Amino acid sequence: MALIQIIDNAIILGRLQSALGLTYEQAQSLHGTYGMTMSQFNLPSSFIIPITVALIPAISAFLARGDKTSARKTAESGIRVTCLLTMPAGIGLTVLAAPIMYLLYYGRFASQGPGLMAWMGIAAFFLCFFQATNCVLQAYGFQRYTLYTLPVGGIVKIVVNWVLLGIPSISIYGAAISTVACYVTISVMNVILVKRSIPDSPSFRKILIRPMLCTAVMGLTAWACYGLVSHLVFAPLAHMPARLPIAIALFGSIGAAMVVYLALIIAFRALTLEDMQMLPKGEKLARILRIR
Repeated sequence: MALIQIIDNAIILGRLQSALGLTYEQAQSLHGTYGMTMSQFNLPSSFIIPITVALIPAISAFLARGDKTSARKTAESGIRVTCLLTMPAGIGLTVLAAPIMYLLYYGRFASQGPGLMAWMGIAAFFLCFFQATNCVLQAYGFQRYTLYTLPVGGIVKIVVNWVLLGIPSISIYGAAISTVACYVTISVMNVILVKRSIPDSPSFRKILIRPMLCTAVMGLTAWACYGLVSHLVFAPLAHMPARLPIAIALFGSIGAAMVVYLALIIAFRALTLEDMQMLPKGEKLARILRIR
């Protein structure tokens, strides 16, 4: 993936100049804005490090004892917690792309910045999802499959990147769209391999439905709250530095979205005690949230 990223960077600068006729400075500006979104893109994957660290030995231990049911439940819990943590993070980056870019990089990014951030928010979830399903494949002894899926995803990224970067109406957005295409491809292939290779495989329908519903409502809440709060604070704070009203509206909408999301996952029982045990101090959190 590191090699693919190096090739990807070279393609971006080259195609923007050769296909679209941009100067080196113009291409560098767009490429730099794309690079700004990468820090936020990689942030959700840091949330799932404790899960991926625990998932492989936990599943492997159950399989070693011949307890396939517990192994399946553990795999489902790991993937579900990954979705519950990273879906809202990814959708949050998407629906709040503009204020995030303005707050972090005010005046230092090209106009395409919010659009790039929105696409990278979608890609961030699929990056985490493929990492979790990779862990499941490895735990069941199918680690060789990742040697097939990663190169395929990388090739998809390079091809889509090359094509879309040469379309004037898409331009630098092609880099972000190709990132989504890459990780969606790997994720879909991993799901197919899990279902075909593991007899008592995790139920992805059971894993995904409730997190998707909770995340959809949370995303709408964040979008609506940002519009409402910004309408209320921008005029009274017009004499203040521009970042201040943006920060107030952004963090206000994030706070409201978090409260709504937490209430939804408790109300819909999207989390189980087994899921919470995948997290550091999860049992203590489960008692606080009254999750059984």
